[in-house]
Amino acid sequence: MAQVMINCPACRSMVAAGGRFCPRCGAFLANVSVGRSARPGWRLAATAVDWGVIAVACLITLTHGSAQVPLVGTVPVPSLVAGAAALVLLAYLVWWLFLFSDGGSPGKRLFGLQVIDDLGNPASFFTMLIREWFGKVLSAGILGLGFLWALFDDNHQAWHDKILGTYVIDTGPVEIQQPVVADRARTTMPPAATTMGGVRRI
Repeated sequence: MAQVMINCPACRSMVAAGGRFCPRCGAFLANVSVGRSARPGWRLAATAVDWGVIAVACLITLTHGSAQVPLVGTVPVPSLVAGAAALVLLAYLVWWLFLFSDGGSPGKRLFGLQVIDDLGNPASFFTMLIREWFGKVLSAGILGLGFLWALFDDNHQAWHDKILGTYVIDTGPVEIQQPVVADRARTTMPPAATTMGGVRRI
């Protein structure tokens, strides 16, 4: 059975029907206005930011909460540092949850990325909650193989994307090439020839 081919709405190259991204320009074929496939490096950086802030805040809270140093007034300095880190962590988690409603996260917002569904709509809050806080644990569980899967997958999906039917896009503008329309050759028809008084007139 012959493979059905379509034109990419952005770069006009021929691509196989059924794919989510154009192999040439990376545009999301169902709706090119939402963006293009996100680069693996940016996705990794966004994840590192998301979890790095939490790791640092937790580390500061745990290490300074039990340390013994001189007092500031009547409050131990480590308690002040640990308390500040805990507040930063709480605020960060609230912001993260807020961004879930638009298919985002702090790291993804920083790098201009977004998680979308099959139609190009932002992933829902609950989809993002499961994807970010549970699905990624699964992808990382076997030597990070679930994350590496995105490098070889036709639609650039990691395991947690496969499970939830999500895609990660770069929300930057996609250049859309206008279709080339060949100019119709204009042919001038000569006027009808007439004969008047033996003289042929045009």
